[in-house]
Amino acid sequence: MKVILIVDDDAPVRRSLRRALMGAGVEDLLLLEAENGLEGLEMARARNPDVIVSDWNMPVLDGLELLHALRREGRTTRFVLVTSPQHDTVAEAAWFADQLTAQGFGVAATVANRVHPQFGSGTVRDAEARAAKAADPGAAALWRNLAELRRLADAERAELAHLATRTPGAPMVEVPLLATDVHDQQALDQLAARLFA
Repeated sequence: MKVILIVDDDAPVRRSLRRALMGAGVEDLLLLEAENGLEGLEMARARNPDVIVSDWNMPVLDGLELLHALRREGRTTRFVLVTSPQHDTVAEAAWFADQLTAQGFGVAATVANRVHPQFGSGTVRDAEARAAKAADPGAAALWRNLAELRRLADAERAELAHLATRTPGAPMVEVPLLATDVHDQQALDQLAARLFA
């Protein structure tokens, strides 16, 4: 039986992760929840989970303190990193991945949140060439916009590729940028559906 421990101080996030993981079709799965790092540490001691999905910033004991406490006890549970594709958050996730590696923990997977889609099968240069050739100014503006969106998507994937080199063997799942902010249970359910579709 696989045991996954979800450690997050936000109850809707825990519920959404639970629902998503239960809906992923994994058999023989036991999901545990803790609302802070200290509770997570106590559950990890009692159940020795295969994977811990932990928030970084929590009361009582934060994610890094949880990591250090587990390491001092000789535990080798792997972690799931969650990041967005922007440079500063990828740099932070890479730093955390390095900390996990240095402490003897592994990264089980990475979730890249709010990633722009590829916008078709063409390249930035394709869209720029179409913009230059367009006779209609409106069509030219649309092609320039497409080129910029593709450039943004390419830059995000380059940032994520850098992170992937710091987490060898760990799969990376992209969650696309949604039309609305994720602030309630319905939006979290949409995220879960995209993660585990």
